Amino acid sequence: MAGDGKSGDGRRSEHVALLLSEKEHADRQIGSYLELQLKMMAFLFSALVVAAGLGLGGGSKAGITPSQTGVTLLIVVFIGIFAILQSVIMYGIVLGYIRYKQMVIGRSLKEVLGLTANPLQALPTISRASSNTVVLGASFLLGGGITAGTVILLVAALRSALQAASPALIAGVSACALLLLGAVACFIALIRAMAQLARDIQLAADP
Repeated sequence: MAGDGKSGDGRRSEHVALLLSEKEHADRQIGSYLELQLKMMAFLFSALVVAAGLGLGGGSKAGITPSQTGVTLLIVVFIGIFAILQSVIMYGIVLGYIRYKQMVIGRSLKEVLGLTANPLQALPTISRASSNTVVLGASFLLGGGITAGTVILLVAALRSALQAASPALIAGVSACALLLLGAVACFIALIRAMAQLARDIQLAADP
């Protein structure tokens, strides 16, 4: 009997060690993806400045042509759309790891240790904070501002394309418009996923 007890305790200890290892792995992945996101945003911002500088500074003595302006605007718009999609991908992956860490690992630790509540309390505490609503609101404003700015640039690019009578530029504007619609839809879906995860974590934490 004593041997069975020790064996059971040993298996539980191994289970706990495995869960903690999974938690550490999730934490590392979350941190690495967020760090990569910051590096990518810094690179994209630099690329945006370079693209604008090359386009706006490469005109002839007669001035910048509508075609040059259109190409420059399309490059800027494409970089902005890429930044939105890349952010959605990164934060979407991070949300998956957060859900796994909180809803799977946390619940398993609760059951194995015989606790009355999930031992991972950081996220439930954050979800209750009033700043969480502020973050979601700011995310909507950021997305709306980027979308509005991109639409303005697209309209300007379309005018330049029409002035240059360039079918290729017009096709590029149309393609970027479709990409922007898809990026906005993905961004809205990400915000909804963030809000849903916060609600799920809060409900799981409530007794």
